[in-house]
Amino acid sequence: MIRLARTLALSLGLATLSVCGVSSARAAPAEQQKLAAAGTVNLNTAGEIELSLLPGVGPAKAQAILAWRKKHGTFKKVDDLTRVKGFGRKTFLRLRPYLSVTGQTTYKGTKVSAARSDSVTGRPPAMEAP
Repeated sequence: MIRLARTLALSLGLATLSVCGVSSARAAPAEQQKLAAAGTVNLNTAGEIELSLLPGVGPAKAQAILAWRKKHGTFKKVDDLTRVKGFGRKTFLRLRPYLSVTGQTTYKGTKVSAARSDSVTGRPPAMEAP
């Protein structure tokens, strides 16, 4: 009975350590991405490419920002982004540190292209048809 309890406690301890190791390994790239992503995007002057560099913003959302800006004029405050379709409160809060309505766009982004992501993940590139 004591042996079973020790084995169970040891197994639980090892499982906890392995789970903690996996979660910290996954957190490291996210931390690096936050450090590498610095600067701001001016919502009033940025183009589609600059807007697309923001995390979670692709070409469709960038176009939505440009369309809103064309229809309504300049953004008066950063919070006005929530008026654009596709930008809810959660998305806005994630983007807020990278947004401004004055000054130059200095954000460089950290998005990885599809070709590069395959080499990073170790997957072989897709075969081309002859």
